[in-house]
Order: sequence, then structure tokens, then C-alpha cells
Amino acid sequence: MHIPDQLPSASATILSGGHLHEVMAGCMLSPEHRRRFLRLAALGISPPEYASRFERLYGWQAPDEILEYERCRLAYADALDRIPDTYSFIDVDSEDDAAFADELAAHPQLAGEGIAFDYLPPSARWLIEEGDVERLLDRLLSSYAGTMFLFTGLIYLGSDPSGDSCWIGLLPDKTSGKTKAVTVHPYNHETGELEGDVYFSLAHFIASFWGSVSADEYEEDFDEDPDEDLKVDAEDDAGESGDGTTGGEPRIAETPVGPEGLYISEEIVEAFSEKAAGQYEKRPEILRPEELFERAHWLLGHSYDDPTYAFAEHIDSAPTVADWQQEKKLLRKHPHLAFYWIIAHYFMKNDQACKEACEIAMTLSGEVAKALAHRMLKQLKTEQSLFPAITSADRLSKLRENTRKNCSDAQLEASQEQATSAEQSKATNRLTEKQCQSRLASGEDPFAIIAAFPDDVATHDLCLETAAKNDAEFAKQAKQYFSERADSYYNTWPYDSDRLDRRFSLPCSAAFRSGLRYNAEHKKAFCGITKTLGMLDDDAAMLAFAEAIDRLEQDDDRFEPVLESLAESNHARKAELLHRAARRFLGSRSEALEKQKRIEAKGPTLDAMFMQNSKLRPALSYALHLEDEESERLVDIVLASRENLAILGLGLGDAFRVVRRRGLNRHLSFVHDYLKTVEQASEKIGSFEFRVLYNAAEAAITFAGLVPEDAVPFLKGLFQTALGLTNAGAKIDLIASALSGLLLHQLEDEHRQWLLRILGNRNGEYRVYGPLAALAGLDVSQLPADWPAADIKASVYHHVYFDPKPMVDYTPMYIEAAARDAYENLTEEALPPFDDSDQYANRIPEDHLIKAIAHPERYSIQHVFERMAEAQLRSHDLIAPAGAWLLESLRFSADEFRYDQGYDRWNCLRALVLQAEASIPVLAACLDLPYIKKDWYVYLFMVMRLCLNEAKARAEYAAMPAEELFRRLENPATVDLPALDILAAAAIARSGAQALQPGLSALRRRLQYLNDQYPHYSDHDYVISRLPVILLQLGEEAWRAIEGIYNENPQNEEIKKVLGSALQADITAPATLPPLSEESPLLLVHALSHPSSEGRTLSIKRTEEGLQIEFSLTGFHLHSLLPDAKKTDRANVAVEYEETLCRAVQLEGYAPAAKKGAGQKKRR
Repeated sequence: MHIPDQLPSASATILSGGHLHEVMAGCMLSPEHRRRFLRLAALGISPPEYASRFERLYGWQAPDEILEYERCRLAYADALDRIPDTYSFIDVDSEDDAAFADELAAHPQLAGEGIAFDYLPPSARWLIEEGDVERLLDRLLSSYAGTMFLFTGLIYLGSDPSGDSCWIGLLPDKTSGKTKAVTVHPYNHETGELEGDVYFSLAHFIASFWGSVSADEYEEDFDEDPDEDLKVDAEDDAGESGDGTTGGEPRIAETPVGPEGLYISEEIVEAFSEKAAGQYEKRPEILRPEELFERAHWLLGHSYDDPTYAFAEHIDSAPTVADWQQEKKLLRKHPHLAFYWIIAHYFMKNDQACKEACEIAMTLSGEVAKALAHRMLKQLKTEQSLFPAITSADRLSKLRENTRKNCSDAQLEASQEQATSAEQSKATNRLTEKQCQSRLASGEDPFAIIAAFPDDVATHDLCLETAAKNDAEFAKQAKQYFSERADSYYNTWPYDSDRLDRRFSLPCSAAFRSGLRYNAEHKKAFCGITKTLGMLDDDAAMLAFAEAIDRLEQDDDRFEPVLESLAESNHARKAELLHRAARRFLGSRSEALEKQKRIEAKGPTLDAMFMQNSKLRPALSYALHLEDEESERLVDIVLASRENLAILGLGLGDAFRVVRRRGLNRHLSFVHDYLKTVEQASEKIGSFEFRVLYNAAEAAITFAGLVPEDAVPFLKGLFQTALGLTNAGAKIDLIASALSGLLLHQLEDEHRQWLLRILGNRNGEYRVYGPLAALAGLDVSQLPADWPAADIKASVYHHVYFDPKPMVDYTPMYIEAAARDAYENLTEEALPPFDDSDQYANRIPEDHLIKAIAHPERYSIQHVFERMAEAQLRSHDLIAPAGAWLLESLRFSADEFRYDQGYDRWNCLRALVLQAEASIPVLAACLDLPYIKKDWYVYLFMVMRLCLNEAKARAEYAAMPAEELFRRLENPATVDLPALDILAAAAIARSGAQALQPGLSALRRRLQYLNDQYPHYSDHDYVISRLPVILLQLGEEAWRAIEGIYNENPQNEEIKKVLGSALQADITAPATLPPLSEESPLLLVHALSHPSSEGRTLSIKRTEEGLQIEFSLTGFHLHSLLPDAKKTDRANVAVEYEETLCRAVQLEGYAPAAKKGAGQKKRR
């Protein structure tokens, strides 16, 4: 591959293939990095015999551009950290040294090039690398990437920061002959669909997303100094010999700026796109990956026992048997179609069609198609699974049956269609359409016909349509019914249950029951009326729910609204059906356990996070909450086994509650042993998930309630065990569990302090459940005189309204219920439900926003603060309530271990920043909270600095007597805390070495607020990163003093990092500033000690009134605390303080801004 000094002039043809390396260099890289990329790409090789082996395996020729990409892979990997991450071509499974070593070993020609990479780009080699076709087939059938290629011809290329990905299409562009370019298809991870856009070559994709820049308009995309990259490249290029050669071979000389000339304008991209789109539209649909994906989406996970989410919905787009009859004639010309039809027919149980597809595939040229056909012909003759990822014959059988039942008649061959029709009409009293129309025409009451044929959905539909013709109001509801029933299981219709016409009872019940044969996402499942049945709460609804309990698979989403409706029901069959559902769950725990194992095998994926081993499991809790005789029998079943308790979820804790409420002392040994197990496992498991917290709390309360003489000593021992744990999350969670039982009896002082700490957390930590549940059962008449009633009442009130409308995780509902019961028990007052009429504070007048902070029962406080920030509300009346709210919110934040965005806190800080310096005292008050999370030190100092008027601070300190400066350094006022660097610089400017000891006092004070748990937080703390550097400018004595502080803290990594960086800094005396004038201001820029997007500038100018100081901060993006990410402060000071001021700002690190020369690069 020739390395040009001048990249070719761009035209639309450069995007059609053959120039990928030049397009990647010109679009992805800055000019100074292009030559190295091109050199490495020239040395790259594609896998030997890739084209011939690909064609032999699959029956068609791979596009030439995929080989171009393979030659550029390692050049791209080498340049990855210099390429904007619009998309990143990264193989996430390549993050290990062995993979890197193997890759370099396969490319010996790159030895000595100094290549180093963190990730490898994806390769298409895996499609041809397996030496054995059977092993390759196993791989293709056992992963999403494999089935995606088999059914659509797509292979993974990369992803963008949002998680969307892009895939390369390797199908030919015509029936035979060479294909020059691949296609590229973006994939939306949120919808699980290919986007509509198609890019007609990889070069086209790159030019479209990275654009193209020329040298005079290139703008560095990263914080790193571009000159530093050039140094790294120069070192890499020098090789091990250090003389510009590697192994004695001459190297191409490097120039500071790489090849120029390639500029792909938008017009060029559009011209290519328009022409290529016209050609692409002429392709048959069977050669267009996006069309193949649409019809094969449902099947992508079947072969490895992980069906696509909502596959029953997607199967509606699958081809029909009639389509098969047309396409089977095309298989010899388009062998990729065989992969889909063989697998699809098998899972649809179209066995004859599957056999026919296999027989055709046996005649094709592709070895993979032949191997698949041979295997599937065997599979048709055996019940045992020949799919490597499906190990159970039973699982395979169920998957096939579940697929078949969701197919339309048109997708099934004749024998299966007849079987399905027989199933549907079995034991159903029906009318034909003609019979129904005749009876309606004779004037028979439509609702009488519905009552006579309660299971006939088609008859019901005709009758409802007829009734609607004579009743306009009913017609509206009938129209809604037909629309709403096709919605999803979480649909609510109607929103106002009082408006529901009860004549829909039988039609709703029949439609719902008819849909039970389909998966929930199927359009004929009629899930949208599940909650409607709950509103009706009549015999027909109970019949529908009973069938759902008996017929649905355990992981069916419909169980959620069915069980919720039963839990809220007033029908006489409520208890019977809940117990029935609970018994079905308990009788199929082995099935749930198998599902749980499959979920765990997936690893921590996004899909796995939302999967449950059984949607029927809540039935156990609902049934146990009835606390009747049948609940006792359920408890006996639940507590008969001590294995796989996690499968029970919260049902175990509910069983413990029934033991307590009904005095089932026969199960106390189980309760005790469960607590002992939690104690022994606590250090290992770390922070408890809510299931463990809930169950342990109920166990502790039950133990303490039934046998206090045994429980209290045990729980005190549990408390002591917790105090000795090293894992902070496990420690406080086990303490909460112990306190749940100890609360029912006399608490010691230490117990009480921990109780206040746990209840005092304001960020929704789940461990509060146990103490709240215990408070709900506390005998308040026995409370001691020194009981902290006010603090506990305030905390309990907070937990009632902390998250009244959870969106995804419903755990807060359990905590709210326990908190309500606790509040009522403690105060004999029932709190009102959350008033959601203006939950997001959209309708509060601005002058009422401050009062809204005190009303969590009516407003989301997060959104109250957000409104304040959006309205730019400035009022000193805001500071006290907002500051008090923030203080309580952070008081016990050290005990927070759940991930949380903290929007409420950050919105509060946004509102406080608007109040400027007046907010600093309330922010500073949070610093000395004993249990504040140390992350907040740096955040609070950053926010206090934003509130500070920096120009005013410099003016005041410049005019301040030396004695006052020293006093403030030694004992800073709250307003001084965020300005200690400015204060120290002013003291040194005025008094020199006399300022050292006061400055060291200030430094020691600030070092107390470092986060030693997470090193490098100090990088973002502007004051602490500058203060030691300012003091070190006092010379040798300062060096010795700061070095002494460094040595005093050998275990504190953060102090060592801050002071070590300062001690290693290159500190030189600043040059004299030019004199100030009235004509133009002196512009000073701060050189930060670490990379940052922030810019700090000072402008000082003489005026008739004195010196005018203007400070500007730009690029400050933390949580949108500053509108437009910038601020400006201004102040004046008398001319007589000019020398002190100028010397002080130099000590801070400000220097005159460089003037832009004529030859300097223009920046976009």
C-alpha cells in the first residue's frame, strides 16, 4: 500500500470502495497523526485466503471492502485514543494481554512499530477461522452475533457512547460476481431494531459520522496537548534502537503534519449517497439486511435458548408458508435464505417444510448450509437437542410448542394449522358469523346473545358492534374497548373506573381467556384489558384470573396485573385464587430455579437486570398477607425446605410474619437459623439486597416478639458481630437487621445512636425497612422518658413521602407502607396519601416555591429545586430552608451504598449557587457533619467556589492588613474557606515569608477535607491543588515544612498525591507583569496544574475610580450548576494596592495571555 505525501482529491467515487485507509486517515484523524496510520495500514494484512474460504463456507463472495477493513484494523487500534468516539470499533471481549499478543503474533510485519492498544477492533476472521465446520456451526447457532449473521448477513462493527451499535452487511449486491463495498446499518439498543438509515460502504459511514477536516481548521477533540501526542509518536517511531530505525531497516521520515489534501465535503457525501441509494433500492429484499432483520428478528435467540424479547410480537412479521413456496426456488442462487428457513420451520414445527429446506440445502455449495441441513435432518428424528446451547430436550420441546402457538395460520403448514384450529374450537360453545348475524337481524338483544355464549369472542364482537349502532355513548366505549384490549399488560382502561360499563364484563373475560394461548406481547393476547377485569371484580373476572393462574407460564408478564387485581379485590374468590396461585408457584419452584440459573448465566446484562425467575412469585406474598388458616399451611410448605431460599423472594419474610402473627412457634428454629446464616454470610455478600434486608428484619421482629428471653441476647450478639465487620455496607445492614428486633425491647445508648443514624438517612437506603416495621409494632406506652421522639418522627415522616411514585423499582412502596404504619403507631395520626395533582411543581407560582420545600406530601422536592433553578430565583429567604434540607440530606450520606444520581441534591445546589456568597455558610456547615460521604467534600468546595465572588475576594484581600490576612489563614471564616489560595497569595504578596506559618495552618485545615477513599478526587478541587504550590514559592523553608506534612501522612494516599504533585512541580519565579494602563486591560490566564476543560481569566484595568478587576470562568459543566457553564465576577480596589494585587495573582499562577499571531491556527 503506497503512502502518499498528498491524499487524493476527493470525489464521490472515493466512497465506493478501494480507498478505505485514506478515508479513515482523512476523516478520523488530525493531520499530524495521518501518516503513522497510513504506514501501519500499509503493513496490515487481511487473513490469508479469506475470500476463497468465505465463499467455500457460505456460498457467496464476501465484499472486497471487508478485506480493506481487516488490513486497517491494527492501525485503527493504534490510533483509537486519538479518534473521536462518535462510534468506537471495539471488541469488548478483547481486553486481555493474551488477545493482544495473539494479534501481534499474527502480524509479524508490525514488530518494532511500538504498537500498543487497550482494545482490539472487531474482526471478520471468526467467520472462517474454525478449522471444523461443525464447530463453526456450533458457534453460529450459540450466540446473537452468530444468528444475526446467518439470518441477515450482518456482523458487529462497533458502538457509540449511548450504547447504539453499527453492523456491517456482508451480503452480495447481486446474484453472482464480486461485490465491492459492504453496507453499514445502525442498531438502536433501546428499541432493539435496525435504524432506517443504510450506509452504502464503510467509507461512506465513516465520512458521514466523522466528517472531514483540513489542517487549518482542525480542532483538537481531547484535553491532551497535541504536541504531547507528537512526542509519543516520535518515540514510537524511533523504535527500540532510538535512532529512527528498527532492526536496521530505514523508516519513512516523520513530519510534524501528515498528508494533506483529502477533504470530503457534505456535497460529496450527499452525491455518493443519492447515487448509491438508487442502486441499493434495486436490490431484491432478500439481499437487504434491514429487510431480512425485520422478518428474522423473532428467531434470533431461539437456537441458544434465549428468545428475543417479545418474540411473539415480532413473529407477526415473519414470512408465511406461501412465502416459503416462492423463496425455496431461490435458495440455490441465494444460499443465505436456507439458514433462516431451516431454523424457522423447525421451531414453528413445520416439520415437512423443514425437511424440504434441508434437502435443498444439501445441494448448495456452502459447507455451513450443508452442515446445518445434515444436523437438522437428524434433529427432526430425535427428541434430544442437537443445539449446543439447549441442553434439555424438555426445554427444546417447550420452545417449539410456544413458538407454534404464537404463529398465525398462514405461517403453519397444513397439519399444524389444523391442529391449532382444533385446539381453539375445543370445548367452546360458538355461533358461526352467519348464525349470529341472523339472530341479531331478528331483533334479539345483543347482550342476551353474549350471555348465552360467554366464551365466543367473535360473537361478542359482532354483538357489541350492533349495540353500538343504537347508543352513541356506548359506541364510544365499544370503540375504546376494541382498541385498548390490544394494548400491553400494563395498560389501564378506563382511567376512571366509575365510567366502566359493566356490560363489558363477559366480553372482557372471554377475550382475555382466548388470549391466554398466546404470549403476552402477541396482538391476540388482549392484555390491555387485564386491569379492566380487576375493576370489574366480578364472577367473570374471577373466571378469567383462575384460568390465567392455571395456564400461563411462570414468567408471563400478565401475572403482575392479575395478582395485583386479586390483592385489591373484594370478591369472595379472592383468597381461594391467591392461595391457588401461591401453591402453583411453590409446586414449581424447580422450574423457577432453572430459570434463575439461566438468568445468572447471562451475567450482569441489561436484559438480565429486569428478568425474574417467576412472575408468579408475588402470589406467595399476597396469599401470606391474608394471614388466614390456609396461610398457615403455606408457611408449613415454605419453611419445610432450607435450600434455594432466594427463589422465595420476599415471601420468606412474609412467612416469618405469619409465624409471628399466628404464634407458630414450631418454626422458631428456622427463624433463628436464618438469622444465623445471614450473620455468617454478611461479610461475604457485602451490602444486602432488599430481599435479605426484608427477610432478616421480619425474622428478627418475629424472634424478638415470640421468645424475647432467647432473642434479645442473640440479637445483641448479632449487633456486636456487625460492629466488627470490615465491609461498611454489610456492617450497617446487619446492624439494621439486629435493631429491628431489639427495638421491641429496651435499647441501649449505642443501639439508639445507630437507630437515629439509620432512620436519618435521606436517600432511600433500603435498610430503613426493618426499623420502620419494628416501630409500627412498638408498644409506645413503654417508651422511656429520654426517647428521641422528635427526631424519629421527622425521619419516619420523610420516609413516608421520599418516593411516593416509583417508576421502575417498587421497593420504596414497601418502605412507605412500613413508615405509614410506624407514624400512625407513634403519633396516632394517619398521614394523607401523596397529592400528585402537581407532583412536579409545574403550577406553583414562583413566589410560593420556597414554601413548597416544606411540603413533600404534595411536591417532588427535586422538582421544586429544579423549578427554582430554571426560574433563576434569587431570594435570601431561600437559603435557610434549602440549606437545612441539604444538611439533613447529607447528614448520614456516608452510609449510602446504592447507586443514585442525586438529582434532588444537585438541584438544591443549583438553587443555592444563584444566591451567590450568601449561600457559603450553609454549604460550609455540611463539611463538618461526622457521617457525610467524603465524595461531598470536593463537591461542596467546588460549589462554594462558584458562589464566591472571586474578583471581590481578590480586591478585599489586596487591601487587607497583613495581621488580618494571617488571622484569617489561621482561623478562616466560612467565606474564606473556598478562597484560601487567594488569601494565601495575598498574604505572601504583602508579607513574604512571614505568611508561611499562617499559610501552613490553612493548608493543614484544608487537608482534613480530602477524600482518602477515592484517590484523584483532589484533581477537581481547585483550591487544594493550588494552595501548596503557592506556599512553595516561599523557598526552602516552605519546601521542608510541606515535605514534613507529606511524611506525617504515610497512609493517606490523597494527601501524598496532592503534596507530592506540588513538591514535584516546576516552580519558577514569575516574570514581571507589564504596567497597567487605562487604555486597555491586562488580560491574565491561569495555567492549570492538570488537564481541564475549564478556563479562568482575570482582567485588571486602571480607571478613574481605581483598579477594575474582572474574573471569568468558562467551561464549568458539573451538573449544570452554572447557566451556560460560565460566570463573571467584577470588583474595584484602590490603585494603591496595585502592587499587592498583581504580585498575588502571579503567585496564584496567572500570567499574561499569549497574543494570537498571524501564523496561528484558526480554530473552529
